[in-house]
Parts: sequence; C-alpha cells; structure tokens
Amino acid sequence: MRTMHTVFVMLLALFTSSVAQSQEQAPALKSQEAAAAQGLAILRSLSADRTRDLGFTQANADRTTLGKPLSVYSVNLDALREYRTGEDASDLIEQSSAAFYPVLLDGTVRTGVRVENSPAGWEPARVGNAGLATSVERARHALPSPDDPAVALVQVLALNLVFVGQKTDDEWILVPVIDDPSVELKADRPEPASRIFARLAIIAARHNGQPT
Repeated sequence: MRTMHTVFVMLLALFTSSVAQSQEQAPALKSQEAAAAQGLAILRSLSADRTRDLGFTQANADRTTLGKPLSVYSVNLDALREYRTGEDASDLIEQSSAAFYPVLLDGTVRTGVRVENSPAGWEPARVGNAGLATSVERARHALPSPDDPAVALVQVLALNLVFVGQKTDDEWILVPVIDDPSVELKADRPEPASRIFARLAIIAARHNGQPT
C-alpha cells in the first residue's frame, strides 16, 4: 500500500523462508511446543548464513530460547467490509490454528517462530526476521497489561496489517506493529478495535480481495 508498508510485506516474506526445505525431510509434529522447538533448531542451523535477518550469530545461537507464545487471530476481509461503527468488534476477531513464539537471546527478543496446526499435527511454518519480531515485542509493551498470557497477534491478511492485541472486559485493544498513515495507524499506539475497524471497513469495501 505504501513504501513503509511494502517493506513490512517484504519482512513477512522473509519470515517464511527456509522452513519449506527443512520440512521436506521432517514430518509434522503433534505437539505445539515440539514444533516450536523444531523451528528454533532450524533457526540455529541458519545462524551461520543469516545473521542479519536472525538477530543472533552462530557463536551465540546455543543461548537462544523460546519465549511465551502468542496465539494468532485473524480478521476476515468480508466481515470487515460489513462492519459498522458501534458494533462489537470482537465478533470479527477469530482464533486461527497458529501461534507465534518470540525467540530470545539472553532474555531479549531477537527473532521468532510461527507454528501452525495442520491435519497431520503442529509444525513450524515460518522462522526468522528480527525486524518483525522486535516490532511485535515493542507493540506488546504498549498494551495496558503486556504480560497478560492472553496477549495475541491479530492479522488482517488481505490488508497486510498486523497488530498485537488484548481483550479487556469491554473489547479488544489493538496496537499496530507499523505505522500506516493511510488509515491513521500509529505503531505502538493502543486503540480500541472498534475504532480501527471502522476505518479499515472503508478500505475493505473497495478492496479487490488480493493482498496489497
């Protein structure tokens, strides 16, 4: 959509790299935790060649650990098109069969692993990208209760938008991971989902359904 947004889409693409080749020889796993551990092992094996993207080096790869996972939720484009101001925004936010694990080096987020649940079981789907993972971590700390275990990622895939979210007694609070001036989104600024969706509904109404 915009230059900064294009960069972020490229980061998302990088986040998918290298897992497919590794998984050709590795079966899907039944446990979410085991899949995340496999993803971490893949990251460590890449550290000799992908230092800038991973956020750590081969020399300190053994000190990397998995952080607490964030469940991944999705917002459907068609549902967003129909959203009207004042409606319950929570109805649009649906849990997916995925989770995101930050990868820590000495307690600091450096990169991440996304795992997905397929018919065969859990498996690592996307690994790497220091920029995306650290942006998610900054957004998480902008939430009212960043250490709440219910904190999650919320994606509007058709619009290439990612938020870190938290459900309060009243509604979801979302924090954009990057700036998007075209829809008045400011990175690390919490807003009620209802306000954000009211703006996004206008964009969704004229969207062709293809990722931007």
